[in-house]
Amino acid sequence: MMKFYLLYEDVCERYGCELYAYGIFTSKEKAEEAKEELRKDKGRLERFPNLFDFDTIMIGEFEADECTYRYLGGYEE
Repeated sequence: MMKFYLLYEDVCERYGCELYAYGIFTSKEKAEEAKEELRKDKGRLERFPNLFDFDTIMIGEFEADECTYRYLGGYEE
């Protein structure tokens, strides 16, 4: 089976959260490299200044051609 790696971020601000997808990769190594680049992205840090101390960028692993039910994150009041 082939696996895919979803690079995403759960950004919580005020009364809820937003999930951002940054890419789907065919290897965990490529996803990790992209994650490191995102951590250095000045534009991202300016948009989400409160997240500077937190590791909110995550990698989800999925099997290709399989239906899945996975909670990616979220929050609301």
